Parts: sequence; structure tokens; C-alpha cells
Amino acid sequence: MLPAAIAAGLVYLRMNGRRPPARSACAPGVGGMAKLRVKFTFPPERIQEPIIWEVGKRFDLITNIRRADVTAEVAWAVLELEGDQKDIDDGVRWVTEEKGIRVDPVEDSIIEG
Repeated sequence: MLPAAIAAGLVYLRMNGRRPPARSACAPGVGGMAKLRVKFTFPPERIQEPIIWEVGKRFDLITNIRRADVTAEVAWAVLELEGDQKDIDDGVRWVTEEKGIRVDPVEDSIIEG
């Protein structure tokens, strides 16, 4: 089995064709659960939908919103996703492929403090 940081990086490469997240974007969570820090950027047509709640509910993830900005035209949220690595991978895949949300890795310094 791949370490969480490598597995998360491979998910990003498959989904976005971009560089995988920095190692600090993936960290072990509480009780052996994986944790991933990401930024969701929502298209205007998805702003009113409870997507963060839904990804947590559908994939049994703990979603911790660290920062966010929402207007009528654009919305983004920096959050931590915590749960089984497979559930995190499946949740990120669902958010990007089914809901059209852009998902980018986040460095620790953005959410600390």
C-alpha cells in the first residue's frame, strides 16, 4: 500500500494532470486516519449547493473548513479532509468529476494560526 502522501499525489496527477501536492499537504490524522489539506474553488452554478457537507456525508469524511470566501460570483474554501485514504481519494474524485469543483493542494502555512 502506498503512503498517504504518495497516493494523494497520484490522485491529483490522474485528475488534474498537474504536480502532486507538497508532502506537507498530506499528513496522518487522528487514530491512523489520513488527512488532506485542499482548496475547493466553486464555479458560480455550484455556489448554492452544500458540496462540502455532501462530500463528508457521502464518503464518511470529517470536513474542517479553515478559511473561506463566498460571493454571488465566486467561492472558495480551504479545508482539511480526514478519513480513510480511499474515502478521501474517492471524495476528491467525486468533487472534481461529478461536481466540477477545482481542487488544489494547500501548504501548512496557509491554514496555521
